This record gives sequence, structure tokens and C-alpha cells, in this order.
Amino acid sequence: MKRLLTVFALFFAVHAQAATIDAVILDEAALDAIYGQSSFGQSPIDIRVLPAQTLARPDLLSVRLDFSFTGSPFNSPQIRETGNLFDLFALGDPEPVINLFLVDSIRAYGQFAFGIAEGIGSGNSFAITRPLLNVQDEVIAHEIGHLLGLEHEGQGQPPFFETNFDIENLMSAIPNGHTTLNASQVETIFNSVLLQGAQDTGFFLEVRPILVGEAAEFAAVPLPASGLLLIFSLFGIGFLGGGRVKGHSSG
Repeated sequence: MKRLLTVFALFFAVHAQAATIDAVILDEAALDAIYGQSSFGQSPIDIRVLPAQTLARPDLLSVRLDFSFTGSPFNSPQIRETGNLFDLFALGDPEPVINLFLVDSIRAYGQFAFGIAEGIGSGNSFAITRPLLNVQDEVIAHEIGHLLGLEHEGQGQPPFFETNFDIENLMSAIPNGHTTLNASQVETIFNSVLLQGAQDTGFFLEVRPILVGEAAEFAAVPLPASGLLLIFSLFGIGFLGGGRVKGHSSG
């Protein structure tokens, strides 16, 4: 199946902090509000945050992804991906659980990234950097959206490829405080293989936070941690993937 990584990237500067967390605290209510907004009608999606796990892999605290081309750029060039990102993603739970890896840094295609998902409509893992401050819920919901099949909204189109960064949608190419999802996006979400449940019992997504650290022992520290965030620029790339249809009511 054809797959392309999606990157939600921002340059940033943060306070250095040791990765000593054994209980990752996510705002489940905030994520529920995003995936249960009015566009979901009578079929809100419950975000269920599973108990956090720790991963003592210092070699994966800083993840990277690069690519190189072989062959002619004008005649079906081949793309080869390199880096340790998929080494990280291979350590998560199998589908339909969504793995949320917290790492120190992400470098994708030469850029420092804010978050990165395994694919659009394919894969079940994403990584974010910490700390994320007041944009954590938006970024987590955004990357989950990519795994569920959503692409960036407002992405530049030919001939000028100008991106609208102010679009009022969760899938804007940059976090801007808007978490709206439209009816078309909701339909796409309900096609995802990661969505669990049914109309009569309720739909839900399971998210497993996994903290990557230096050692097997982690002391309890709540997230998000304090830090300084400076946004400079961003970019996004996406691959297509498949899913299965689940019936739901949007009325």
C-alpha cells in the first residue's frame, strides 16, 4: 500500500528537561471535545487514553527521517527513506491502538519538526516533541487526524502553491487555535481502521502515550512541562492510505 509520511513541522526553542515521567497526563476532555464537536452529530468519538508506558531507548530520544531519490526525476523516480523514525514506531502497540511517542526532538527532511505521523490513513503511530505548552491538545488531535485519513487544509495548489495558514480548521498546516472539523472530514474519519465501536454502543479511539527516556526508571512529572516555544516556520507532506467504512449518524 502506498504510504507517505505527513509532517506537521515548526521550528522551536525549548528549555532542556530530563525525561523522567512515568505518568503522562493528557487532557482527555479536550480531545473528546474536538472529536465530539457538532459536526459529528449524534456520533461523537470518545478518546480513551490508555495507561502510559515508558521506553528506555536513549538512541530514539532524537528521531530523524530523510529521503533520497534514485533514477530520473522525470521518469518514476524511486524514493528511499532513511533514519530511525520507523524503528521507534515499530515498538508501539498494534492497530487499532494509536501510539503517541513523546521524544526530545524530531528532524524530518532536514527540518526540526513539532510532530510527525506515520501516514495519512495508514499506520497507527505518531511522535511529538515535549514540552508543547498550550498547543499540545491541538497538535495531538491534528496528528491523530492524519492517522485517520485527514490531509492538511489550505495546502498550496498550483500554479502558485500558496498555503493559507489562517484557515479555521484542525488540519491547518500550522496550529492557530482552531480545531473545527467539517462534515467531509468527519466522513473520512469514520472510514478509518483505527476507529472502534459501533453506532449503538458508541465510537472510540484508544491512544497509548509512550515516553521515550534515558533509563528504565522514571519519576512522576505531569505534562505538559514548562518551556519556551518559538515558532519560525513549517512544512507538510502527506501520503495516501486506505481504510474501511463504518456506519454512523451525522444527524
